[in-house]
Amino acid sequence: MALWYQGVAVRDTMQDLYSWVDQQDEWAKEEDEKDEAALDDLPPASPLLAHQVSSGTARLEECKAELVAAEALRAKLEEGDEESRKAMQTKVVGLHTKLAASVKERVSQLKGAADTLAAVLQANGLADAAAAMADAP
Repeated sequence: MALWYQGVAVRDTMQDLYSWVDQQDEWAKEEDEKDEAALDDLPPASPLLAHQVSSGTARLEECKAELVAAEALRAKLEEGDEESRKAMQTKVVGLHTKLAASVKERVSQLKGAADTLAAVLQANGLADAAAAMADAP
């Protein structure tokens, strides 16, 4: 609104601006010379601005780079975890097989000892105790 109060012409389209310029009167020669002298007094033109990056954009780029690095690390760890998981699974299966064989052997030893004890009890006339041992699990 400040421009409106200063008498500055504001146009909606470039065509309106061109029409307005065409309707303006020619400037007098003296005014041109004064304007040229005024232009000579102006300071030199400032250099073109270099492309600037906002701090938010710079931070976003840093975060994207960190994300890419983190995803690469995660993929590497997942790959390593898969290999170690398979190795552990193989080891666990081997240990389970060994444990199952050990338990089976121990159960057969205990059954053999129970059978031997039942035979000794029966041989000594303790048939009721031998029958009770046979019924035991």
